[in-house]
Amino acid sequence: MSSSSRTRWIAALAALMAAACVGEEDIPLPRIGAVVPAAAAPGSSAALTGAHFCGEAAGDDEPGGTICAGGDVLFGTAAAEVVTWQDDRIDVVVPAGPPGVVDVVVVAEGRRSSPVSFRILEPGSRLRR
Repeated sequence: MSSSSRTRWIAALAALMAAACVGEEDIPLPRIGAVVPAAAAPGSSAALTGAHFCGEAAGDDEPGGTICAGGDVLFGTAAAEVVTWQDDRIDVVVPAGPPGVVDVVVVAEGRRSSPVSFRILEPGSRLRR
């Protein structure tokens, strides 16, 4: 391969890589709209609703959102067990942790949501109404 051919090949490769990076930047961050319930004991079910949990917009032809590979849901530093993961809803089991308020975040395809507050209750307790 001549020097000029190699230079053109490297330039073409760099252009392709730059275009791929621009496409990645267009993927919105995951956004948690709500965690329901807002407080629960470890082992309880919780649902996170929001958008862009799959790293791309849900398909219009798929009611309830696109099912995707998923990622991590963190309650403080503890990872929750994921039951189902869709673009607009994630169902989890609240992980063990000391009672108190923690930040819940979604990490999908390396992108991290803004935190939403959640109260971990004493094991076996229920939220009073």
